[in-house]
Amino acid sequence: MRKTLDREFLLSVMSFDFDTGKAYWKNRKTISFDNADERVAKWWNTKYSGTEAGTIRDTGHIMVLINKKVYPMSHLFYFVANGIYPDDDVRHKNYNTIDNRPENLYTAPRITGMKNQKIGGKNTSGFTGVCWISRDKRWRAAIKVSGETIHLGQFKEKDDAIKKRVAANIKYGFHKDHGATR
Repeated sequence: MRKTLDREFLLSVMSFDFDTGKAYWKNRKTISFDNADERVAKWWNTKYSGTEAGTIRDTGHIMVLINKKVYPMSHLFYFVANGIYPDDDVRHKNYNTIDNRPENLYTAPRITGMKNQKIGGKNTSGFTGVCWISRDKRWRAAIKVSGETIHLGQFKEKDDAIKKRVAANIKYGFHKDHGATR
């Protein structure tokens, strides 16, 4: 994190509504901008002061640009609510990535988050880690743990591949919602 983005600075440029999980730009003084003059500050305040901060990215997360650095809104809410900038990922309890109310946020190491992802958009089997191998005319089950793919086997029946993957999810500590549609 930039040394200039401390909690006091953040609260001087944005207001945080903990009930809605939304943040709004405040009127900013020239000094709060990196290398800006009064003309730039006046233009920025005319355009943005009082408006909702952030942009929803294609990942579904709200990102905020502050002095040429991009921050996830969830990290900023966590920072303001808890007084420390998170080292780990900030996750959403209800899986709604734009719901940044502090009670909906928690931190978790990236590896934990990787064990609780929604089903991939290109998945055709309907179950994470199970795919059809047309060459072999079988269903394959696999799981990725700590960056390494573990092949669980090939099966004539899709249900058998799913059962093997479910057992692997439990064995390797994946979240009960991993692979669910949300």
